[in-house]
Amino acid sequence: ILRNNAYRKLDVALLGAPKIALFLSRCPELVDHVAMFDINAEMVQTINNLEIPNIHGITYDALYPVHPITVHNYDVVITDPPWHVEHYMLFADRSWEWLRPLGEAYIAFFSHETRPEASSEIKELQRRFDNGFQLWRFEERVLGYEVPVYEAQSFSSQGLHVQRRANYG
Repeated sequence: ILRNNAYRKLDVALLGAPKIALFLSRCPELVDHVAMFDINAEMVQTINNLEIPNIHGITYDALYPVHPITVHNYDVVITDPPWHVEHYMLFADRSWEWLRPLGEAYIAFFSHETRPEASSEIKELQRRFDNGFQLWRFEERVLGYEVPVYEAQSFSSQGLHVQRRANYG
């Protein structure tokens, strides 16, 4: 992100990516404003309790339309959707709505190795991006991390017991 925007401070929207907000809270000089949109109210409160003037969290469910005041308001949108292709489509749509012209979206993808239908889902996602996004690159770099408790509970309620996960970007 910085490589492509080193000459200015950015307005950044985060959707389902609270760990990025925690990182940006450590280096506020990199951004003009960060809005973290997340369904997890506890994580939103954690971000807001940091009391960093240019970073704030907003409880938001991506199933609902974006507020008109936020449309085309961000230079960069970073998302980390849940592992279902429908969520990826939805998060891509929200990114498109929030981005200013020539803005950049950074979306963590699941690996094609995660499940049998993953390869076809990734192709479907790429077709979706062809309808408005210009794909700069698809990095086959694993970003592994421990699954947060609330996310593990969500997976568990669906019969999946996940301790770690890894995304591609």
